[in-house]
Amino acid sequence: MQPEAQPRIVCKFGGSSLASAEQFCKVRAIVEADPRRRIVVPSAPGKRDARDAKITDLLYLCHHAASIEADFSSPFAQIVDRYVSIERELGLAVGIEAQLEQLRGEFASGVSADYAASRGEHFCARLLAAYLDAEFVEAAECIVIGPQGIVDPDSYAQLGARLSDPQGRYVVPGFYGRDAEGHVRTFSRGGSDVSGAIAARAARAALYENWTDVS
Repeated sequence: MQPEAQPRIVCKFGGSSLASAEQFCKVRAIVEADPRRRIVVPSAPGKRDARDAKITDLLYLCHHAASIEADFSSPFAQIVDRYVSIERELGLAVGIEAQLEQLRGEFASGVSADYAASRGEHFCARLLAAYLDAEFVEAAECIVIGPQGIVDPDSYAQLGARLSDPQGRYVVPGFYGRDAEGHVRTFSRGGSDVSGAIAARAARAALYENWTDVS
């Protein structure tokens, strides 16, 4: 007989916990400290210090500027610098700069505010999945958000199927899913906490941990 699989833990990490390469190292240490921590839900990188900007705020700024055909190169450069620095300092080869260059074109062509904001979690999860040697699970493929912001019940089965391997390690970006038409939709700010709870229910986790560096 095969040994019974251990009950799994879902860990959500806030933006302050993922603000830099150094913080990514702390996250990996936490995840690897308990073999039951198999599913990780990240926020977008937050502030490194009081003078810094949150990635989500910079993305909203870029979207607004692009929507009125104004120059968004300065805030976008800050976004690129943050992600590329994390990738380089962690020794990863995700190709994040090329992915961000594609996003620049999408801003110029016109995207929704929800799509723009969701990229903070999306790119953070791409980096974190590579760093943890985990499988990236695209939230927009599994989580459907209704008109009133309520999660479609079918989302739990869809996401649960993607998280089915008890020995697998998964990273699911927080904060967003899709609407019934397939367009990316976000929860309200702080919605990565909701995403973590969705993942915990979908995976029938034994425990949902919500980690943060902010009191």
